Amino acid sequence: MSDKRAADWDKKLTPSTLKSASKNKKTTVMKPAKIIKTAIHALFAVPCALFLWVVYFTVGVTEALVCGVLQTIWSIVLFGISLVCVIGILVWLLTL
Repeated sequence: MSDKRAADWDKKLTPSTLKSASKNKKTTVMKPAKIIKTAIHALFAVPCALFLWVVYFTVGVTEALVCGVLQTIWSIVLFGISLVCVIGILVWLLTL
């Protein structure tokens, strides 16, 4: 270790520097009211998150069912249109 670094290290460990460092340190003490408030927030956060998940899941399932039903209906409609077109082409060909 260089002499300068050794001198800085010794300087850092003097009682006066330790005392001034402890004075400058900003520590916050958790007050009981703040602890209780934080615990209440945590207790309310879990049911809220669970409720939001249930709503999100229900909406997703409903959307999937509605989209599935609409897709089925739309495929039946398209099949009917295709069938009418094929029958129309066959009738047109037979009447030539």
